[in-house]
Amino acid sequence: RLRCAGCSRDFCGRCDAAPYHLGATCEEHAAPKCDLCGEAPCLRGGGGAGAASASVSTMLSALAASGLSRSHVERRELERAYDRLRGSCGGAECLAALREACTRRLPCGHWCGGVEGESGCLGCVVPGCGGGADADCVICQEPLQRSPAVQYSCGH
Repeated sequence: RLRCAGCSRDFCGRCDAAPYHLGATCEEHAAPKCDLCGEAPCLRGGGGAGAASASVSTMLSALAASGLSRSHVERRELERAYDRLRGSCGGAECLAALREACTRRLPCGHWCGGVEGESGCLGCVVPGCGGGADADCVICQEPLQRSPAVQYSCGH
């Protein structure tokens, strides 16, 4: 842990992360974070095959073990659900959110922030992405990316 004499900013002398990643190694700090809670390391951080190279039985087993079994009509839908699972930390709250979450990717590369089965996508809810959803939910006061959200016809 180092501190700049000029600006008093704390940073890691090994990986230059600022602020300093207290309580985590450089590797843990650099590991991909959960797409939903943004805190715990995500499941894809442990390696393993992505959906493009995973077998159908591997994907179905992983989804079933996480309680995310759905009827997937096409391999493409199964791959999206599997990739969505691998982007999560596997925690109980995140898995509960994934059960309702849309599995479509947006043009920006992030996941749709809406609910599975809706005709249109809600849009990007990742802060700073430019999707216009940098605010927290007005009801639960949680960041919008933590769980699937709906948008009323009035725009709220």
